[in-house]
This record gives sequence, C-alpha cells and structure tokens, in this order.
Amino acid sequence: MYNLKKYTKKILTKSFDIREGEFDRAFLMMLYIFLVISSNLILKPTVISLFISQFGVDQLPFAFILVAVFAAVGITLYSYSLKKTSINIIITRTLIFSNFSFLLFWVLLEVNFLDGWVLYSFYIWVALFSVLSASQFWIFANLIFNAREAKRLFGFIGAGAIAGGIFGGYLTSILAEIIGSENLILISIFMLSWCIPIINSLWKNNVINYQSNIRQKKTTKTFFDHPLKLIRSSKHLTYLALIVGISVIVARLVEFQFSAIASYEMPNEDELTSFFGFWFSNMNIISLIIQLFLTRRVVGVFGVGTSLFFLPAGIFVGTFAVFVYPHLWSAILLRISDGSLKQSINKSSMELLALPVPVEIKNQTKSYIDIFVDSIATGLGGIILIILSSGFDISIRYISLGSLVLLFIWIYIVFQVRKEYLNSFKIKLEQNKSGAPQQSYDLNNESILGGIIKVLKTGSEGHIIHTLKLIKEIQNERLLPTLESLIQHPSSEIQLEVLRNIYFYKTHNYNHEVENLINDPNEEVREEAFHYLFEHSPENSIELMEKYINHSSQEIRNSALVSLAIEIKDNPYLKERFNLENVVTEKLNQINSGVKIEDLEQEKITAAKVIAIANLSNLYSQLKIFLNDTSMKVVNSTIRSISYVLHSEFIPLLIEKLYQQETTKASIYTLTNYGESALDLLSKKIIEPQTDKQTKRNIIEIIGNIKNEECVNILFNALDKEDYWLQNDILKALNNLKQNNPHFNFDWKKAVKKLYEEVKLELEIISSLYLETDIDKKEMQINATDKEKKINLARKNLITLLEHRMDVGLERIFRLLGLKYPPEDMIEVLNSLKSSKEDLRVNAVDFLDNLLDINLKKLILPVIELKISENPTKEILTQYKLKIPKEKECFEDLLLSKDNQLVVATIKLIVLSENKLLFPLIEKIKEDSPPKLKSIIEKTLTEINKD
Repeated sequence: MYNLKKYTKKILTKSFDIREGEFDRAFLMMLYIFLVISSNLILKPTVISLFISQFGVDQLPFAFILVAVFAAVGITLYSYSLKKTSINIIITRTLIFSNFSFLLFWVLLEVNFLDGWVLYSFYIWVALFSVLSASQFWIFANLIFNAREAKRLFGFIGAGAIAGGIFGGYLTSILAEIIGSENLILISIFMLSWCIPIINSLWKNNVINYQSNIRQKKTTKTFFDHPLKLIRSSKHLTYLALIVGISVIVARLVEFQFSAIASYEMPNEDELTSFFGFWFSNMNIISLIIQLFLTRRVVGVFGVGTSLFFLPAGIFVGTFAVFVYPHLWSAILLRISDGSLKQSINKSSMELLALPVPVEIKNQTKSYIDIFVDSIATGLGGIILIILSSGFDISIRYISLGSLVLLFIWIYIVFQVRKEYLNSFKIKLEQNKSGAPQQSYDLNNESILGGIIKVLKTGSEGHIIHTLKLIKEIQNERLLPTLESLIQHPSSEIQLEVLRNIYFYKTHNYNHEVENLINDPNEEVREEAFHYLFEHSPENSIELMEKYINHSSQEIRNSALVSLAIEIKDNPYLKERFNLENVVTEKLNQINSGVKIEDLEQEKITAAKVIAIANLSNLYSQLKIFLNDTSMKVVNSTIRSISYVLHSEFIPLLIEKLYQQETTKASIYTLTNYGESALDLLSKKIIEPQTDKQTKRNIIEIIGNIKNEECVNILFNALDKEDYWLQNDILKALNNLKQNNPHFNFDWKKAVKKLYEEVKLELEIISSLYLETDIDKKEMQINATDKEKKINLARKNLITLLEHRMDVGLERIFRLLGLKYPPEDMIEVLNSLKSSKEDLRVNAVDFLDNLLDINLKKLILPVIELKISENPTKEILTQYKLKIPKEKECFEDLLLSKDNQLVVATIKLIVLSENKLLFPLIEKIKEDSPPKLKSIIEKTLTEINKD
C-alpha cells in the first residue's frame, strides 16, 4: 500500500510539475476544491428536482430573481467582512453555517415540512453557496501559492474541480433513487465537513507563519471591490461585461427549458434528481474533452473573435432543435451545448479577449463581472421568463424565440467586441514606453497571433517589449520560434520579457540558450535566467542551484541566491533543503567579520534581498542594520527589499527615510506598496508641524498612489490645513486618485466650497495684478534713483509672482473640477486655454459652456474669460464687477495669503516703499509665522535695512 502511494505521488509529481515540498499543499488544495465542487454537484440537482417537484417549473423564474437580489446583498456584506476578517475564518464560518443550514433543511424535508419558504430558502442558499465557495477557494489559493507556483499548479488543482464535477454528479445519479433525494444532503454535509480541517492545516502551515497580516490583506482586498465605473469608462470592459451578462440570461432560459422538459418526462422526484446529476457530470466530461483536444486548435486556427461565436452558435442549434422538436433529446442537446462550450472554447476565448486590459484593472474587475454581473443577469433572466411564460402565456417551445432574439443581440456584441479588441491591441502595440505613437501595424488582415508575431519580428524595441508584456498571460506554440530568436537579443529589457514568457512553456526546452545568459552583465537578466533553469531542470534542479550558489563568480553566486529565494520563498521544505537561512547567516558573518570582500556593497544588497524575499524573519534585525548603512546604494536597495516583507515594524523606519533626499524615491515606492496599512502613520505625519515641507510633499504623493478610499478623506482634511503650495500637491494627488479609482466617492460639496474660495482668490489676484502693473507703468522713470530702482525691482518681482500665482490658481480651479469630471479632460481643457492658438482657447470655452451646470458656469467662466484676455483693462474689470483695491488693501490681502513667497515679496516692497502703516501687520505676521518663514522674513528685513 505504501509503495502504491509512493508510486502514485511520483506519477502525479512528474505529470503536473510538482516540486519537492509542494505536493502536500497542492494535494490538499485539490482535495478541497474536489469536495466543494462534488458537494455543489450533489446539492444543485437535488434542490432543483425538489423545487420543481413541489412548485413546478413555472416558479423557477421567481427563484432566479430572488437569487439575484440575495446575491447582490449577500456579496456586498461578504466583501465588507473580507476587509475586516481573515479569509480562513470567513471560509470556516461559511462552511459551519452552511452545514448547519443544510442539516436544518434536511430535517424539515424529512418531516415533510415543505412550506414555500423552506424550498425557496434552500434553493437560494444552494445558489449563493456555489458562488461563495468557488470564490473563497480562489482567494484562498492566491494566499497559498505565489504567482509562479499558481501558474504551474493550478492545472493540477483544477483537475480536482473537474473530478469533483464528474464525481458529484454521477454519485447523485446513482444514489438518488436508492437513498432518496433528501438524504443526498447528508453526503454533501459530510464532504464539506472535511474542508474545515484542510483549510486550518493549510493556513497554519503555509500562511500564518510565512506572510505578514499586511501581505494577506493586500492579496484579498481587491477580490470584491465594486469597480463599476472602471467598467463603464472602458468600452472593451463594457463589451466583456455585456457578453457575460447576456450569456447568463440565455443560460437561465436554457436551464428553464431543460428543467421544464425533463420534469415533464420524469415526474418522479428521485428519478429527476438522478437525471440532473447524470447530465451535469456528462456536461463536465464533454467540456473536459473539448478543452483538452479542441479548444487550443479552435482558438489557434480561428482566432479569438471567431471563437466567440461557437457558444452562441451551439446554443442556437440546441434552441432551434427545442423549438422544432421539444423533446428530451433536444433539451439535452441545448443544455450540453451551453454548459460544455461555455467552460471550454468560450472560456479560453474570453480570457484572450481580456488580454489588452491591464492586469491590475483586470484583477479589479474580474470578480465583479463574474459575480455581480452574473447575479444581475440571473435576475433579468427571471424577469424575461416571467414576461414570456406568464405575461404572454407561451409554451416552453416558444421560449426559444426569446432565446433567439437574445442570441442575435449576443452575436452583434461579439462583432463589436472583435473590432474593439483589435483596436485596443493596435493602440497598445502602437505605443512605445513613453506612450507616444510610433509606426502603425495593420492587424485587421490577419489573425491576432499573426499580428503579434509580425510585431515581435519587425517592431522597434519599445513595441517588442510592450507586446511581450501583453502576451505573458497566454501560451501559444506558434509564438515559440519567434520567442526563441529573441533570447539572444542585444536589449536586456527584451531578454527579460522573453525569459518571463518562455518560463511557462513545457513543450520546449531552451536550457542551453538560457544558460549562456547567467554570465550576462545585467543582474535582472541573470536572475531571470536562473528562474528558467530551476523550472526547466526538474531532474537536477537542486544540484543545479547548489552548484551556482557556490559559484566562484560573486555576480553569478548572488544572482543564483536571489533567484532561488524567489523560487522557494513559500516552500518550507526547499528552504530547509537548501539551508537558506544558514547560507545567508554565513554571508552576514563574513560581511561583519571585516574580511576583505570583492564587492561588499553587492554582498549586503544580496543578503537584504534574500532575507526579505524568503521571509527569513529571524534575520529581520539585519535589515534594520542595513537601513543605516554608510552606503546609500545598500540603504536604498534594503528599503526596496522591504516591499517583499511588508511588516508593520518597518513603517516608522521608512517614514524617517522620507526626510533624506537620497532615500526618498525608494521610501515612496515601498510605503506605497504597504498601502492602507501605512495610512494611519502617514496621515499623522502630514499634519505634524515639525514635519518639513518636502517630506509632506512626499507623503502626499504616497497617499495619492494608494488605492484606498480613506486616502480621499485624508487629503480633503489636509487641504485647508496646509500652505498654498502644498495644497497644489494635495489637489494633484486627489486628481490621481480620481483618475485611477473613478469608483471612489469624492465629496463634491467640500470641493465646491473650496472651488468658491479659489475663484474668489483668483479674482483678487487678477485685481492685485492689474493694480501693481498699473503702478509699475506709472512709476517707470528714466533717471530713477537707486532707491526707486530697488522699489521698481521689488514690484516687478511681485508682479511676476502674481502672474505665476494666477496660472497656478487657474490650475487649482481645474483640478477641483477634476473631482467631478474626468481629471484628464479638465487638464486637457486647461492646456488648451493656455495655448497661443486662439481656436483652441475658443473651443475650450465652448466645451466648458456645454459641460458645466449653470451655477458652475456663472462661477468659472468669468475667471477664464479674464485669463484669456491677457491684459484686461479697467473697463473689462468693471464689466465683471471686480473691485480694484487701494494699494494698502492689496498689500493687506497679500500678507494674509498662505503663499509664503508672496508674503516675503510683499514685505520687501512695503518696507522699501516705507509704507509704515503696514509695519505693525508685518510684525504680527512675523511673530505668528512658523520658524522657517519667520527666519526668512527676518533675513529679508535685515538685508533691506543693511541697504
């Protein structure tokens, strides 16, 4: 028995590329999804047959609507709890609650308590549980496996889901008529009960001791965000969501027809359960066969766009068959066409269709489309069925007419998304790294893969890099010859992206070509080469890496060590096998011993990287030592390495590094990676008086890049507390948040209040500028005295500052408008207004006239018209009801502004012109100013008095 187990493990390990130390994790996750899917495939046919037997198929549409309503509410509450509670606790609680509820339903069914609410509740909860359990599994899997492991092992784990689908359905088919439909619930409860110890074991051995709480939160936080505005702002994503939505609506109509015909043919409850279980399993088998033997060929030959027609075409055939011959065989054909093609060809095509969408946005929107769009579409399907079956009282056969109408809409959307797909890809390929368009490639006359190959062969460096990044998510054998030719490309960036692409191809081995790259002068290329060699040398990967981490060349040795840390960071067995902690400890001992080392800096950098990447928590104290190293290169590299760790103990240390100019960039990068976990300390620092201006600017930049709605509140609260120029940074950060997170809630009432203040200030600046310019013209003298020259110079300096302040004020107005309207549009309008071309300025004003509501127009347009008039006369100012102040009033306003530069320039002009009435105000402002401004004012006054 032991030998059989060992042999089976060996076969599975080799077949699915499972490394040493990974089998237990992978097997438990496979078992987990097997049990979940099996139980779902037992519960689903059971509850459908019980529901139909009790209420008839006519009640199914109402159940669809209730599922949609409860799903929308339930998933929203669930997403909130996900942000507050660990995923393992949520999964455990879900399983316990589910088992108790299923047990309660079983008891009620056993005592024949079949009131409407019981079966409706049972149906709704089974539907919700099937969605929740699957989504929980994939969230959990992303914690258990890193990205590289996931790519290798999800095939093995996915086999558990397929096996569960087949096993659960067939088990239901066999046992339904033997033990009765109700008693199948107990088998499902038994299966789900085993998931709890599996989850606890995986959590204890692979998460809690190896990942910080911050890292866990970052992994789970985006799964249930509501990025509706992201989808609406992208035509490509909108089409994707529409295809998913309409396919779900059609699927509900298909399910209704299938269930109706089956229940008519098999009125016996247990027989119906058995039938559903049997065909659900058959559907999984057919889907698997298509996926293994047809999908790649179909998508490869016909391309993404054409492949999307297979599912609606298959449903069309089944729908037509039901319309002509509404018998059991046609219903089976219809259901099989929907279920099998959806999970094979259509699924692969949809994944490829999402290729032009940036990975980050794709991750944010995927769960929303999969769950919320599915739920809404399910409800719409129910409404359509009620209208068709109850409103028009048409038979099951004529439901097909509704399906046919929807199929034509579906096909129309596919045509549209094909165009958008090619257009999106074309735009992506025509942009270089800076975003500027280069030469155009005609991809419309050939398949998208052909277009990709063409770009890889003939494109510029920027094009090739962009394309390689785009295709990293897919593997297609046709790309391999071209990728192989790029391995030795002179560009290091291209080599890096090629290595990252070929890493996941198993059919071809490029070890010989890649091994040459371990001597490459580029450190990243060397590390990526080692990743490839470790992955593609399964028989001797350990010996290979041991050889290179002990290599005579320091560069090769260090690159091998960093690469090894990345490959085995979540594998306790291999960490121990390579004695990684001991290797790093020996390196540290050598560093600290004072022995002469060829490149001491590089040794320290490598040690810091390996400690952080491999989560060697016993050596974290060494990272703190490296943070205070004499070499800025070591300090900066250590700061960046901490982004792998994300432990809260490092946040205060990183904030301190913001004060040092040499470490600012690295600190901003890592603190941004901490995300919401750093917000508490950052928000306190930003309002502390002792925090210097540049550090505040750095903190504002970090907050503006953290994708959390709390950042909006922090920045709004800081807006009125900071000086004029810091407010500019805050507005830019708010615009950045708005542009990247349009679904965040921005308090427009606060923004409008600030907008009124800004417009008032801008008009005051325009008046002051007119006054000072007018005085300057009048006081221009040919034979001016030295004192008069100094006054004129001070006035001209003040005028220059006022002109700059007017430009900045206008930008602030548009950045505030960017909190209601798309910020990129507002900045484009602003640039047009600043243009020397009159037609651009006129078009910009017309655009605003059409865009803004009447109150905003009254507020904003006068400022803009005064701005584009360049040198407004007294008559123009009077026309806009602007009061031209006396010089004393003008100086008072400028002294009380929060603009330190204006304050100092105004003081200089007042003192030089001996306007003694304002001297007490200057003294008061000096005393009330923060130390730095007070010092500048005193220095200015001293210099004037010297003269």
